[in-house]
Amino acid sequence: MYKFSSLRKSHSLREVVSTIFVAANCDRKLLTLVFLIFFLIPTNIVYSDSSTSVEDKPKEEVTVRDKKLQGRIIQLSPKGIKFATIYGKGEITISYKDIEEVLSQRKFLIFYGEDQLARGRLFGIEDGQLLVGSDMSSARRVPVNEIITGVSQESYDESLWTRFKTNFRYWHGSYNLGYTYEEGAVDKNKVETSIDLRRRKKPTHFFFDLRYAFENEQFGGKPEKTTKNELEISLTGAYDFKGSVFVFVRPAYEFDKPRNIDYRWYPAAGIGYRIVEKEDKETLLMIPFGIGYVYEDFGGIGTNSFLSWFLGLQGSYEFGHGIILSAAALYMPKITDPSEDWLFRALLDLTVPIFDPIAVKLRLTNTNDNNPTEEVGDNKFVASLLLSLVF
Repeated sequence: MYKFSSLRKSHSLREVVSTIFVAANCDRKLLTLVFLIFFLIPTNIVYSDSSTSVEDKPKEEVTVRDKKLQGRIIQLSPKGIKFATIYGKGEITISYKDIEEVLSQRKFLIFYGEDQLARGRLFGIEDGQLLVGSDMSSARRVPVNEIITGVSQESYDESLWTRFKTNFRYWHGSYNLGYTYEEGAVDKNKVETSIDLRRRKKPTHFFFDLRYAFENEQFGGKPEKTTKNELEISLTGAYDFKGSVFVFVRPAYEFDKPRNIDYRWYPAAGIGYRIVEKEDKETLLMIPFGIGYVYEDFGGIGTNSFLSWFLGLQGSYEFGHGIILSAAALYMPKITDPSEDWLFRALLDLTVPIFDPIAVKLRLTNTNDNNPTEEVGDNKFVASLLLSLVF
């Protein structure tokens, strides 16, 4: 593993990637290597904060059920303390309720509550409160159920990735990329990319989703044909109204050129109910309901617009070990005649981490609407396997 500063001792990341792209232009098969290196180089050079083993670092102590563990505290989160022991490789997350004692020699930055900060060594946990300070007598008491994130001072100072995650601690998301190259009777190139962002700081909730896919194919000596060129963007802003009730607004835009959808606007607004939300896990279930409007341009075929109902679903569930299942859906039927005009969208993601911050994502999407072009139909289902940069 390398420190960020090691970039100065070798070629820069930009130079490495540029060289690979030049090679890839000479042989399209090498685009697969570009795809892998795009993720793996940043992970090994930028995101790691040290090159030494746990045994060579100052040790922290965590007592769990009368057993004293020695190692290094990696991070504090709403879930607990992420800890690397001296007894083996890998990291474990220890829940605060299982921790009897914790002691550190290093200083930590603990962010909690409404942008509050506690700085210092860790001296233990008493009555559900973490003791943080320069000494035991003057230590600040931080309720563990209010902890947002915590990192060591040295990690914050030395690691660009740690500073980024800490400074944007209310944000979570992923950048996803997939590439397929097929050579045979029909040559195909397909690129799929997306950005998913979520910000939760009570009383506001923010979702941003952008997905783009492009595919072309060539049969024999015939000219290349574009078989996929589609974009979908949505932005959801929600505000807690009272308890689990919230109000929301959701502008959205898309196009799908092969399906003769030059563009489509479908904003919506209304009220919703948050059924489940657990801050210590990626667990959420919320149902928005309201009024929407759809405007569609079908190229040379014409335009269409209608006022609609809006019924949505947004949810996620963490199984443990960082495996997260998330889902989103919306249904927008025409108010006066639901069978004449409608939109339906559904998305299901299963994210499985490989190593921080890289994961594999299986994505299933289903699109159903009143597209007037018979040859492309009303329904479209897509399954994709993507590499994700998770933050």
